[in-house]
Formats: sequence, structure tokens, C-alpha cells
Amino acid sequence: MVLIGSTITNWYCSKQTITAQSSADAEIIAMNFATKKIIWMRGLLTELGVDMSLPTKLLCDNQSAIKLAHNPVFHKRTKHIMLKFALLVEQMKLDNLILEFVKSAENLADMFTKAQKSSHFLSNLRRLEMEPKSKNHSKK
Repeated sequence: MVLIGSTITNWYCSKQTITAQSSADAEIIAMNFATKKIIWMRGLLTELGVDMSLPTKLLCDNQSAIKLAHNPVFHKRTKHIMLKFALLVEQMKLDNLILEFVKSAENLADMFTKAQKSSHFLSNLRRLEMEPKSKNHSKK
């Protein structure tokens, strides 16, 4: 999910075509896809005259994936996924992207992909400034 301020500008969810061998692998695949979207969005905003000198935040709720992104160690367990890292690491080195951890409980994207308690879902809607109308409408 790509946000500009609190406005969703891009959101995509689908079954991954690559089989992930761990949750960290799945996050890396998702981060690669998000990085492509961020590059496109940054290019569009630059063409529209928006200053893009600051890096774009990419939030991830998996500590292992974040650690691998900051220190892409090649070994048997991760070599199949390292190509996905190349784009992410390149964008971080160019200071176009900054990778940050977000707790699962605070991850807005989860509201589109995981079952949530209604209170948590409504809290996420408020964070996106999409609070639903009250059921108790006053009649005129």
C-alpha cells in the first residue's frame, strides 16, 4: 500500500507467484514489488515538480527481512531470493528508500490482507481518515 500523507494512492494484493520458503522470503518478495511501485511513484512525482530529495519510507513487519536487507549475506538458505534484494539494496544505497520496522499491530496494510478484530479495523480506518458514518443517523 502506497500512501501520500494519509491517502492511499496505490494498493495491490495477490497470491505470490514465487513460492516463499519462509515468512522473511515472503516479505522480501513483497518489498521488491513495493520498491518497484515506489520507484514509479517517485518518478511520477518528480515529473510533476515534487521535491523527492528525501527517501521514501518502506515499512516492513518482519525483523529478519529487514536485517537481511541491511546486510545481504549470501548463503544457501537465501541465495534463491537474493535477486529480489538487488533492487531494494540499490535504492537504499541511492538514498531513495529507507526501510523501517512497523509492528504488526500498527501495520495498516494488514487490514487488507488479514482478519482483524472490529476495534482494530476501525482504528486503522481512522488512521487513514476513512472513519465510517455512524449507524445512528439523525432523521430530519
